[in-house]
Amino acid sequence: MPGVIKYYYFTDNPLEQISWMNGLEKDGFILLPARDGEENKRENLFKGEDQAKVIYTIQKDPFDIVVVKLENGNGWEKLTQEIFSLEREHLNREGILAEILVLATSEPRWEESLMEAQRLVNGKVHLEMKKNQVRLARLNWLWPDKKAIYFANIPGGDLLNPVSGNWLPVLEAKFLQLQLQAEFYRDRRNSCNLEKEELDRSLSDVLHSRLVRSGQEAVDDLSEQVHLISTNFAILAGLNIIIREALQKMYHLAGAVDNQLEEEGGCEVVSPLKSITSLYEGFYGSLEKLEQEIVLSMQNHKAAIEVVRSRIEIFLSRENIKLQAQIKDMMDVNNALQKQNLTFQLAASLIAFILVSYYSHSLWKNLVPLAYQNIHNAIQFIFVLLFSASVIYITHLIGEYIQVEKDQNRSLLIRGLVLVAIIITVIITGSIIYNV
Repeated sequence: MPGVIKYYYFTDNPLEQISWMNGLEKDGFILLPARDGEENKRENLFKGEDQAKVIYTIQKDPFDIVVVKLENGNGWEKLTQEIFSLEREHLNREGILAEILVLATSEPRWEESLMEAQRLVNGKVHLEMKKNQVRLARLNWLWPDKKAIYFANIPGGDLLNPVSGNWLPVLEAKFLQLQLQAEFYRDRRNSCNLEKEELDRSLSDVLHSRLVRSGQEAVDDLSEQVHLISTNFAILAGLNIIIREALQKMYHLAGAVDNQLEEEGGCEVVSPLKSITSLYEGFYGSLEKLEQEIVLSMQNHKAAIEVVRSRIEIFLSRENIKLQAQIKDMMDVNNALQKQNLTFQLAASLIAFILVSYYSHSLWKNLVPLAYQNIHNAIQFIFVLLFSASVIYITHLIGEYIQVEKDQNRSLLIRGLVLVAIIITVIITGSIIYNV
């Protein structure tokens, strides 16, 4: 007897799910206990459930799956029309993520029934599987409009069994999750690729740029380049995390699908695909390629940071060499000025010494003529030299004292006492010689 089974995948809209199930109950559908998707616990729950109109839910994270079975002696065309009529009356599709229609029959004629199902939905076999005497054929692929269609040959009379009522909707839940993640990460892959290309162009512009300024402004420009490349490197690291996460998530979901098929399900994939997840190998390859390109771009950015830092070091080295050359020139000028100043100081000191000697000798001769006449000329010469040298040196000490060197008090005092002693000695000696 033909019948239809339909799976509705709800996500986070329980009100729409409850409204749909309540509407079906009003139309005579029998509500069965909810399932949790564990196949090995479901065998007994499907025995004796041969009612024509049945509904129940399977809770399989992240979906709530509503299973509807309808069989009333009519063919698939009238049954699907009745299902569609009930959907128009009670179902709000905004709360549904995906739907799967199963055209089921218990007739043993596989080829004839399959051709009839293909004609009805205008589809062809994309995947054929066998599990526990149940043969399944998926008649479309890649979720057109979030819908999929199966043909199921279910021997034994009861169309709702552990395969059609639990294993298949759970398998399609995992496949749906895999497909949705693939769509999500395909968009992220494209955006990451565009951003990576933009960052690579920015890096190329930085490396091929030439400095048009000099001095500190040039150093600032190079520092900004280091900051820009470092920021882009951090962005690339984030992109690499996104792509690696995509790969890990996709491999995990693909493994869950294969596990459902091969290990837990004990399912044999007959034709034409050997594995549902084989369709995503190209997508995996594109993610792995992009990850390698991002890693290479990160290495390029890291090397570019070192290149720009080397530019800064070379530029600073050149500036230091220029500065050292300027300092050397200034020091040479300063040395020349110091030598010239020393010459002027010696000349000035010599002139001052001669003037002081001359005027001190004249003052001595005019102010104390008797003492002057009584002292031998050699002694006069010695005293004049000592007096003039003391005056010149005391003048130097006074100048230093006035400017900065306040610690010249002792030296200044000593020289002053020497000068006074010379004067007193001249006077006393002259007087003694005169009296004698």
